[in-house]
This record gives sequence, structure tokens and C-alpha cells, in this order.
Amino acid sequence: FIFYSCITLLLYCIGAGKAFVRACQHAVHVVDYLLVFTWIFAALLGAVMSAFMVFHLWLLTNAYTTIEYCEKRLAPEKVKGTGDFSVNKLYATSPYNVGWYKNWKAVLGPNPVLWLIPTRYGLDMSPNAGCAYEVHSHHQLSKRSISSPQLGPGFGDAESDDFLLDEKYLTVE
Repeated sequence: FIFYSCITLLLYCIGAGKAFVRACQHAVHVVDYLLVFTWIFAALLGAVMSAFMVFHLWLLTNAYTTIEYCEKRLAPEKVKGTGDFSVNKLYATSPYNVGWYKNWKAVLGPNPVLWLIPTRYGLDMSPNAGCAYEVHSHHQLSKRSISSPQLGPGFGDAESDDFLLDEKYLTVE
């Protein structure tokens, strides 16, 4: 939706560009003022939407959700009761970041030709689709390092975690 909105606003600004210049030079009727207003509004909205799209493309490339970015990466240095554990240092890189191409495939589907077409063709249609995600094997939250003392108390205990970590996938239960 964001991509299509940016394209539409860009095409409007290009298409109405000559009429905008003409209306700015010879504004006589109310329609000329409305054209100038709508063109400026479309240009400003297009700039804001483009920045919003670039931010979300960055999130997609780095395998973050908006909540992970806002709550975990921007968390305070020390979290009460965690000892030396720092949330923002742990999430400096996402545990789900397995490279930009695999990140994009996980969200947009396996066929890059269909990425800009809103369709479910080629996507996993099983009832468990979207419940298991590939985890980077060298991240601190992978199974190899989940019992690491630097994560603080409670991490790695079956009773305290609401997720199951294995070698390749983090499965939400």
C-alpha cells in the first residue's frame, strides 16, 4: 500500500506539473488556486510517504518489526533486574536477520517477480504458516547461546520462556 501510494502521488505530481506551473504564473480562477493547493499537498504527502516507505524497507531488510524497533532497540541501557543484560545491545541486530534476500522472501513470498503484485500465489497456505521463522545461528538468542550467563536470569528456562528455540527456527507457541 505504501509503495503504491508513493507511485500514485509521484505520477500525479509529474502529470499535473505543467498545469501547476501555468496556474502559479496566471492564477485567475478558483480552480487554479485549488490546483496549486492540491499539487503542493500531493508533493508534501509524497515526501512524507516516501520517507515512511524507506523506513519500512529498512525494517524489512534488517528483519525488524516496528514494535521491535521502538521497544527493544530504543530501550534504556539497563533494564531493572537483569544484571548486565542490555535489551538494546541484544537487539542491535535482529535474531531473525538471515540476509536481506531471505528476509524479503520471508515477507513477500518466494517469487521475486510477484513481490509488487498483491497476491498469495506461491505462499505457504498451511494452518501453521507464519508461526516459524528462521533465526540467525550466531545471534545471542539462538539455541547455541541461549543459556549464556550474559542474558541474565530467566533466559533459557523452559518455565519462563513462552517460545521454543531450536537450531534454525524460532517458533512462537
